[in-house]
Amino acid sequence: MPPDQPAKIAEVARLRRLLTPAVRASLPPERLAEIDRLLGSDGLQPLALADLPPSLTAGLRESDGSLGRVVLVFPRLTKRLWQTSLLEGFIGKLREVATCGVPPGARPGRVAGTLPVSADITASLQRDAPRASLAALASVGVVVAVIFRGSRTGLVVIGSLLVGIIWMVGATFLFGIKVNYANFAAFPITFGIGVDYAVNIMARFRQERARRPRDALPADPTGIVERVVLSTGGAVTLCSLTTVIGYSSLLLAKNQALFLFGAVAVIGEVSCLFAALLALPALLLVWRRLTARL
Repeated sequence: MPPDQPAKIAEVARLRRLLTPAVRASLPPERLAEIDRLLGSDGLQPLALADLPPSLTAGLRESDGSLGRVVLVFPRLTKRLWQTSLLEGFIGKLREVATCGVPPGARPGRVAGTLPVSADITASLQRDAPRASLAALASVGVVVAVIFRGSRTGLVVIGSLLVGIIWMVGATFLFGIKVNYANFAAFPITFGIGVDYAVNIMARFRQERARRPRDALPADPTGIVERVVLSTGGAVTLCSLTTVIGYSSLLLAKNQALFLFGAVAVIGEVSCLFAALLALPALLLVWRRLTARL
C-alpha cells in the first residue's frame, strides 16, 4: 500500500488550487490533458487493504487472515543468478534480511521461490553428489567382487571402470560441460552400465583360458586377447551402441538440462566402452604377470 496517503492527497489538492483558469489557459492542450489525467478530478480518499479486490489479495493473505506480511522480490534476471556462488550469496542475503527483520523471539521470515529452490538443490548437490557417487561406485565394486568371487579379476574390471570414469570427467572438462543437478545422475548410471563391458570382456577372457590345460597355454596371451576382442568385443560394442543411441536422442532436446544430461551420458558410455575394448586388453597384453594370475 502507498505510504503517507493523507499527505499525498493534500499535495494533490494544493496543486489543483494552483491550476487557476489563467494557468490552464497558458498550457498546451496535450500538457493540460496529461496534468488532468495525473491529478484527477474526483475527490481522493485513502486506499485501505479492504478496498483491494479479493482476487489480488488471495495469494497474499495468511491463514489467520492477516495481510502485509509478504514481501515480493523481483531481482534482475541475468545469467549471474545462475552462477552457483552468486546465486547462493543472493539467497543467503535474502534469508539474512528475513531473519533480522523480525522482532526478537519471533519466527524468522521464509524465503520461497524458484531461485531459493535452485540454490538449495545446488548446495545439496555439492554436499551429496560425492557421497552418492562413492556409494554407487562401492556398490558396483561389491557386485563385481561377488561375480568374480573376490579374485584379482575383479580388481582389473574395477580398474577399467576407473579409467573410463577418468576419461569421462576429462571429456566434460574438455567440452566445458558443468555438472549440475540435472546431469549429475548420469555418473551413477554410467558406473552401473559401464562396468558391464569390462565384466563381459574379462569373463570371456577367463573362459578362453579355461578351455585349454594351464600347462598348454602359451606364455604370450596375445592370441587369447585377440579372440576375446573379436568375439565378445562386437557384442559389447552393439550393446553400448543401443544405449548411446537412446541417450543421443536427448541431444535433440531444446531443453538445456536434457541436452546436458544426454551429453554426459553419451560421453560416459563411450569412455567406458573404449576403456573395456582398448585399455583393458592393452593391460592384459602388457602386464603378463597379472595375466598369469587371473
